[in-house]
Amino acid sequence: ICQYFSPNDLARCVQVSKEWAVWFTPALWRDVDWFNRTPTILAFTGQQEHVRVVRNVTMKRIIPLLAPLSCTNLQRLDFVDYTVKVDSDICGDHLLVLPVLERISTLRHLQIPLALSDDNVCQQWIRVLEALPHLESLSLKCEELVKGWVIPRVLHLCRGLQCLSVRFMEHRHSIQEKDWREYWDVKAAIETMPEMQLRELSFDQSKLWGKNIIQPLLERCPRLEKLNLKWTHDEGLFQHLVKTLKEYKLPALRHLSIAMPNRNDLDNLLIEILSHTSCGLESFDYGSENACHVAQPLIKHHSHSLTNLALHHSRIPIGTFLDLMVGLPCLQTFAATISGAPNGNNDILLDKHWECLGMRNLQLQLEKRALDYVFSEVAKLTSLQELRIRCPSIDLYNKDKGYLEQLAGLKQLEVLGLINTQHNALGKHEAQWMADNWPRIRQVYEYHVPAVFKETLRKRRPLVEFVKRPSNY
Repeated sequence: ICQYFSPNDLARCVQVSKEWAVWFTPALWRDVDWFNRTPTILAFTGQQEHVRVVRNVTMKRIIPLLAPLSCTNLQRLDFVDYTVKVDSDICGDHLLVLPVLERISTLRHLQIPLALSDDNVCQQWIRVLEALPHLESLSLKCEELVKGWVIPRVLHLCRGLQCLSVRFMEHRHSIQEKDWREYWDVKAAIETMPEMQLRELSFDQSKLWGKNIIQPLLERCPRLEKLNLKWTHDEGLFQHLVKTLKEYKLPALRHLSIAMPNRNDLDNLLIEILSHTSCGLESFDYGSENACHVAQPLIKHHSHSLTNLALHHSRIPIGTFLDLMVGLPCLQTFAATISGAPNGNNDILLDKHWECLGMRNLQLQLEKRALDYVFSEVAKLTSLQELRIRCPSIDLYNKDKGYLEQLAGLKQLEVLGLINTQHNALGKHEAQWMADNWPRIRQVYEYHVPAVFKETLRKRRPLVEFVKRPSNY
């Protein structure tokens, strides 16, 4: 039952009696999030045998724990990803923390920012990777230009990982001719590496990284299932990815995430990429100012496989949105911003009904004029578990003139996001209606939600959580 308790609930249970303390202490300390609570050194070291996960901890905060720290059962460690300029103090912190990581042989997942512009840190980091035989997932971020000799060494030691996420910041003003020559040597070293076991690869990259690292690395990852390229400007990388797909060197690729600038040359190459993914994509996450051109290749080549589609940083016309809703019947998750709406001379919406009736997660930003049609179709999504709507100020849920009654069939709904709704749109009657008709509601994103609504809903649904800001909207 501990999975249903918050940390505060578990803390209260521990205080009931010695017997309850024995029962609930392991669950209380299993996952320690430093952002929500900061345990004392004495408390943490006394309970570290129960600790499996540590999140959002900074280098400064963990240094006082170094001497007594053993965490023989620790499986996941996530350091806070602060963007800071590398200096001698930062390097000193890293040199204190890294030797401790060598002792945690049970570690399976690690997220860490490192100053790999420093030779001493590089050497120590390599020793850490050599000492973690069970590591499966690594997320690595560096704020300065990385030493070229480190990259093939690190990648070679990561060849047995399942998931690798790398963000190496490139400061072009600091790149000298010798750096470019060094990175050419890196490319040659990667090309001679043995095949990697990676199933997930994420790069926040630049032109330097695309040509010299990502291109040869893709050739060494035949088992790759998920590829994430963030804000790439490199036409050569896209051309190489098309070539790799055409040569059937990424036969398992099913999840693709790309963020890129709005450029016609890159758009055409992306269409080729979507057209040559051999086994059919299951998820596609796209960030660009224009997403219209991806609709038809997705419908043509991935209509029977695509279940998750997210279109970020762009607005798609209502017509494109309808094409996707009709042409992708397997969709279960969809997120997009919709522009335009039907007017008096346009009845195209009346002839198109969504085919993706198994939708479970829907996130839309749209105009007021499209609400009638959209809510009439949302009402058919009886498997929907999460609904987030962002729209101009409008009374969405008033029982007499709003859209609430249309959604009575959403019995599986668990999460609701209301953004830019009228302050008085939600009251006592609306809360009672939700409690009566949505038996599984457990979380509401709080945007101008009146106190009377929260109080009424909590009386009927005491476990409902009101969240200030969605983490991924």
